[in-house]
Amino acid sequence: DPNFATLLHSAPILMIGDDHELWNNAPFHQWQICKTYSDQGRKDWTKVASDLYSAFQYGRTDAATPGRATTQFMLPGLSMLAWDRRFERTRKQLASAQAFQELSQFVAQVAAGSDQHGALAVMFMGSSLFSGNQNFVKERFVDKEPADYGEDYKRLWNILTGAGVPVLVVGGDIHFSRAMAAVHPTRPPVY
Repeated sequence: DPNFATLLHSAPILMIGDDHELWNNAPFHQWQICKTYSDQGRKDWTKVASDLYSAFQYGRTDAATPGRATTQFMLPGLSMLAWDRRFERTRKQLASAQAFQELSQFVAQVAAGSDQHGALAVMFMGSSLFSGNQNFVKERFVDKEPADYGEDYKRLWNILTGAGVPVLVVGGDIHFSRAMAAVHPTRPPVY
């Protein structure tokens, strides 16, 4: 609908996808959702949900850049990145190499501009960065948290703590509010 696209383009919109845009705990199968039992069923739902999400994020389904894992919004002194890892994660991979590369480029870009007018990097992601590892049963049959991805989780933390500027991470899908900080003796904090 062109009128809807015009409405969405009339003001900045930055949304972050979550597993619920696909189905609860996507991309993993759920016993109560028959369509998720098969690989084809999950692929079909992912395609439809991704198209609908893109229609809201970009105002039309053909506007998303294929292979792009992030959306960025940059202002002087404040830079925001939506890290849409929920649409691409797998049982073994938190995010694609492309998503990690885009995150690294984002924090480097923010740090490079921080000398002129200060900087704060804000990263939105669909789950909590500060969640702990799950037990095997919950990880295998319910959902996985970022910490359950081992090396990918370490890589994520290395990028964020190596940014050279403070990073505020806004996470979702935890169903309650909390504020936390990771403070390193020689690096800017991650909140």
